[in-house]
Amino acid sequence: MKKILIATLLSTCMSSAALAGDFFVEAGVGGSFGKFDGPEFYNPDGASSSNLQSKASGDYILLENVDDTDASFAGSVALGYHVTDNFFTKLSFHSFGSLEASGGARFGASAPGDNYEQVLKTDAYGVFLGGGYQFSVTEQFFVEPNAEIGVAIIKSKGTQGANLDLSSRFPKETRTNLAFGAGVNLGYNLTENLTLLTGANYYWLGKADTGKTKDPEASAMGMNVNEQLQSDLSTITAKVGLRYSF
Repeated sequence: MKKILIATLLSTCMSSAALAGDFFVEAGVGGSFGKFDGPEFYNPDGASSSNLQSKASGDYILLENVDDTDASFAGSVALGYHVTDNFFTKLSFHSFGSLEASGGARFGASAPGDNYEQVLKTDAYGVFLGGGYQFSVTEQFFVEPNAEIGVAIIKSKGTQGANLDLSSRFPKETRTNLAFGAGVNLGYNLTENLTLLTGANYYWLGKADTGKTKDPEASAMGMNVNEQLQSDLSTITAKVGLRYSF
């Protein structure tokens, strides 16, 4: 499914390039404001341990003092085509930046135990095919709602107990997810070909899980086998940029 979607994105872009019309290139920079649905700490052995002082639910340890939001730099570039004076399509690449979430799990022979901080770290990117429609406000100003669908590439890793001077780590994992986004731009035509854009978009990026720990590495770091940090990731981007039509 993911390979078919990527092929469709590329073939659509190449088909558009064969048409005569009003093409444009676009670039923007700004901020990415990430929201993690989690993180969740999967640890079957730890969840049933007599030394666990935090609460557990099945094979999951319920993290305490969770920080599930983060902000980072965001940037994007795009190649687009004006199908009509108002409607356009575009193929874009996005960098959503480096985002992380954290929470604590307490272990010890007696309460309250030591708080082992769990930190999920991600680098997120995406390739999207989208479209938009320009509603003119004045001759120079316009409002431009848009929507996109594509693939998100999320590189995840994690640490455990760094607050206790431990060097325990979760394995790195790269995931390719179906993703989508929608938002609105405000545009101002500086010249016939050059447009100033500012806008905000919401993106659902999908799973951002680390890999699962395995022996012998897990035992060497004092971790259980099959420990994993799990989460879904979404973000809101706010950017300013330029579009050049040719």
